[in-house]
Amino acid sequence: MAIDVDISFCLTEPVTVAALRQFLVAVEEHADPAAYEVIVAGLDCTPQSPEGRSLRADFPQLTIYENPPASPGRRLNHAMGLAAGRYLAPWSPRVYPLAGCLFNLVNFMDENPESGLAAPRLLDGANRLVPSRRRQPGLATILLLHTRMGGSGLGGPLLKRHYHAGEPPVFKLAAAAFLSARAMLLRRETLEEIGTFDEGFKHFYHDADYCRRAIRAGWHCHYLAGAPARELAPEFFYPDFIRRTSPSGHLADATRILLKKWLQIN
Repeated sequence: MAIDVDISFCLTEPVTVAALRQFLVAVEEHADPAAYEVIVAGLDCTPQSPEGRSLRADFPQLTIYENPPASPGRRLNHAMGLAAGRYLAPWSPRVYPLAGCLFNLVNFMDENPESGLAAPRLLDGANRLVPSRRRQPGLATILLLHTRMGGSGLGGPLLKRHYHAGEPPVFKLAAAAFLSARAMLLRRETLEEIGTFDEGFKHFYHDADYCRRAIRAGWHCHYLAGAPARELAPEFFYPDFIRRTSPSGHLADATRILLKKWLQIN
């Protein structure tokens, strides 16, 4: 008998077989009662390899996308195109759902049909908050994040407001302007209304742009503190608020989102 899928995890960043197996174990441990599938488009082996066959035998909910597109945005959109779930989950294999995470996300979205996207509360290995709810980036924030200006540390207060969107709502639900695609739940109806992620973004801000588009279309974006997940790469968020390096492509993405905001285009 076919089972309706609640969550379709879409994993598109590069991942090893060992790391994917650990992620799948974490999801399996904490998924019940939510039904899920996992679509991976960045695995370091093919579905026909011994490692790929072993993974699929152990985790029948897994689909390995062979020969995915090179562009990160296109990989994500193609993975979502394969998804059967009521909710799509752009997700990093380095973010493990904890007890109650998936159930609370699905339950919240089911009870709040106006919410188009929701994100969990991310915690590092010491249970410190890692920001997944942020402000939409402005010019000053982008200059601090993606130019040499950020190396001075003088912009710490501004970046803290950007990353934490003011006071971090550690134990409560909160609306958000920018949810991180390292872990988010996306309503299928939202995808059908506003379309897929903008493939013009090469590294960053495709998630910020998507939240902006969703809000403009009337959908709400929510941070859900009652849905905890473990972030295994907290350095991704620069917790000291000093940006030491920024590849050139990141500045191009930052410029793209600024232009879209200023010109009010999708």
